[in-house]
Amino acid sequence: MSKRIKHVKPPKDEDLPFFAYGIFKPNQIAYSKIIKYVKSYYEKEIEFKMLMRDGVPLIVHQKNNNHKTKGYLICFNNSDDSKKAYEIISKNEPEKLYKWEKIQICEMECNVLMGNNPELGSSNLESKIGDYNGLNDPFFKEVIEIIEEEIKNNNNKWHDVHGFFKLQMNYMLLWASIERYCSLKYNAQKIWEKRKQLAGEEIFKESLGKYVQTERKVYSAEDLKEYTLNAKKPEASINYYYTIRCNVTHRGKSLFNDRKMLEQSLEELLNIFKDVLKDTFNNNE
Repeated sequence: MSKRIKHVKPPKDEDLPFFAYGIFKPNQIAYSKIIKYVKSYYEKEIEFKMLMRDGVPLIVHQKNNNHKTKGYLICFNNSDDSKKAYEIISKNEPEKLYKWEKIQICEMECNVLMGNNPELGSSNLESKIGDYNGLNDPFFKEVIEIIEEEIKNNNNKWHDVHGFFKLQMNYMLLWASIERYCSLKYNAQKIWEKRKQLAGEEIFKESLGKYVQTERKVYSAEDLKEYTLNAKKPEASINYYYTIRCNVTHRGKSLFNDRKMLEQSLEELLNIFKDVLKDTFNNNE
């Protein structure tokens, strides 16, 4: 049984603005979760050092070294909205990475997520200016580029055994990217809950309808349960795609008979996920 993740508790003073430098910045992966509570935001730069840990940024107190972190000072509509926003933010961020602190920005006090035990597994940035952009995460940039290149250069090479294993590798790599996205954006403890939240996104529903033209079925190699891909049923469809991922793991070479289904699923799911990424990082103002 996996250990339950402990999240930070909301800050003591929930009426203060929030300084965001990571996934809750405007145009970042989790901003859409608090956008309806936001009154205004202002781009700011603070004299704190940014580090990276587990692929996400955290800041630490570091004086007299010219390190800076770019982010946004976010003001909420009212006390009720501020409380709701801080509850969402806190439930999303793990206690092992962050703790709440107050800092001053232009003589204004605000809450910020400070790095917790930063000496454990954190790495320095190449630059002294920390400006996090999740779109540059290798799982969202290089991984997508690799899969696109593999599909482009396929030329029916996936029809033999060696090529088919490469097809499986690409599908598993795509799911690694999707699971990374879900882990950053959703605070659910269980994997299936995160998939369900992804399937509930409007952009996922729209893209599913755009790229899926026919209904298909697959049977789980583990329990022989049937899963159906249907453009009008997003939750069932994400489970269909995930079942194929699990079948790749459990069946290996025996999945060779399902090459066409796997190839179709890779291209469909890649296009859907690209739409999700584009919407996440460019359309949540």
